[in-house]
Amino acid sequence: MRRTVGALAAAALAACAMPSARPPDPALATARAVHLARVRCLLVAPLENASDEPLVANAATGALVSAIDASRTSVYPIDELRALFEHTPLELPAGVSASLALELGELVSADAVLYGSVEGRARGPEPEVTLTLKLAATGVRDTLFWRSVRVVARPEESIMDASRRAALVAAEPILERMGIPGRKVCFDRQRIDRVRHLARAADRPAAVSNPVTAPLPPPPPPVGPAESNDAPTATATATPTATATPLATPTPSATPSTSTSTTTSTSTTTSRQSPALDVQLVHAPSVRSTLRARDGFPALTPRQAAFASRLASRERFVVEDVAFDGRAPRLVEQEGLADLAAALASSPTVKVRIEGFVDAGRSPREDLSASMELARTAGRRLIELGVSRDRVTWAGRGRDAPVAPNFTARGRAANRRIEVVVP
Repeated sequence: MRRTVGALAAAALAACAMPSARPPDPALATARAVHLARVRCLLVAPLENASDEPLVANAATGALVSAIDASRTSVYPIDELRALFEHTPLELPAGVSASLALELGELVSADAVLYGSVEGRARGPEPEVTLTLKLAATGVRDTLFWRSVRVVARPEESIMDASRRAALVAAEPILERMGIPGRKVCFDRQRIDRVRHLARAADRPAAVSNPVTAPLPPPPPPVGPAESNDAPTATATATPTATATPLATPTPSATPSTSTSTTTSTSTTTSRQSPALDVQLVHAPSVRSTLRARDGFPALTPRQAAFASRLASRERFVVEDVAFDGRAPRLVEQEGLADLAAALASSPTVKVRIEGFVDAGRSPREDLSASMELARTAGRRLIELGVSRDRVTWAGRGRDAPVAPNFTARGRAANRRIEVVVP
């Protein structure tokens, strides 16, 4: 009798410990369906291959791409994704890891990324291969779907065909629910072209510059009583007719490269007064030989003119030739800031916001703080170069909008950048 009671009690406890077969929560099912329906622009990353069959992951990736309904979801072409970084230091590996897949999805502005891996032993008497798929939203990187299945070849079926079939089985719950018909335009071409340009630029040797570790020297004293270092912006009383003397064109004998004055390790700055605008223009030694007087205004170098044109059209752009000491707010290259200062001097009514970006670090909060320091350093340098303080603001954007993947040193360096916005 006691044994019977004990057995019944044990059975009751076991029944309580077993999970009850309850139907899925309708609210959760609806929420997931809503998220999947928002995936209109998808990046299918090449699956990682950790098996002993070299082409099994490629076969599974191809099956996934072919099964996605193009009328509901646009897939960024894998061949085009590889071509973005082909023959550059950022060239993609055969299989893409989870972190790299999410970075690539953010680079091409995808809504989500489908990625995964094929692992195990495909050869031998008892093959054991597992295929894993994950679907994650870019930006917030929420996992929308995860599933793992075994790859078991049927009689007379190759492991390649078995991997294709397993990939479709694993993705079946999302294939019919992902995306909705619509007219959303996917994959901003301008942004992708910028990624391609930066990847090509990474193949060129980086310029070597001495770190700027000491305070920059003060501006030279004014050459005349009418000039003042305290008034770098246009004054209300200046008129073109009152100071219509043209600027002197520098002669070869007077160029800074042949000057006998004492030089320092940091770049010295020179200033000229534009009589038409009463604006103090400060420029870097790298562009000094290309400035010429014309109609009372100093001519701009091609890059300075390009910056001025973008400022006039209120176009966001990256300031080239600006580099920091890693993520530290110490400038090691600043010629781009000197050109930007010259462009701003030629457009005295334009105000700008300097935005700093960094590569992905340990935490978004640290990334935001680091990017703010980079932006502040660049903004203060512009002020030192003669741009009025009330024309410059700065902000940090953290790891937002990467322009290159972070899996190489050059990619991380490209993501540490300064962009200009006309508010």
